[in-house]
Amino acid sequence: MMKSNQFSSLLVRSQGANTPTSSSFDDIYQQYIEKVYQKCLTMTNNPIIAQDYTQDIFIKVFLKLDSFKQRSDIYTWLYSIAHNYCVDQLRVEKRKRHQLFSLDLGMDYSEGESSTLDDKLTILDQLIGNLSEIDQQMLRLHYQQGVKLEAIARQMNLKLSAVKMRLLRNRRTIYKRYQQVVGEMDWAD
Repeated sequence: MMKSNQFSSLLVRSQGANTPTSSSFDDIYQQYIEKVYQKCLTMTNNPIIAQDYTQDIFIKVFLKLDSFKQRSDIYTWLYSIAHNYCVDQLRVEKRKRHQLFSLDLGMDYSEGESSTLDDKLTILDQLIGNLSEIDQQMLRLHYQQGVKLEAIARQMNLKLSAVKMRLLRNRRTIYKRYQQVVGEMDWAD
């Protein structure tokens, strides 16, 4: 196993040329790939995503190898990059899941289910139609048109917390009713 001071000398040589050498990167990669992967796995709980993140992190490390200032141990630097990358990616995924409600309530569709998809969307549209006009408008503004909650609150002369609560209640109501309707359809088949 290569020690931190050996990495430092490799990095100094690579920084002298203003580009990282492939041998210094290979050494870092070989020694730390498992640790970075384990960090990603711990944060994602998904081996496939952890592998993807690990690859992305090492690409980032390769591109930033010349910016390593040797103020800390190489593993501390790698750990920091890995941790920050995972946190950022998890935030992005969480935001996507939150914003991609798009009234499908997490249904999984394959290509062969287009008629089923149409049926499900029809059911959802009917369930939304049972809501009050203002609730329908709020749902469509936010989830179909992407209007920010603050803008909806101003437009409807409501407090931001009221808009958030109404959207939450309406999503829950639609989800419960949808589950009931789909459950009844499954029993009919």
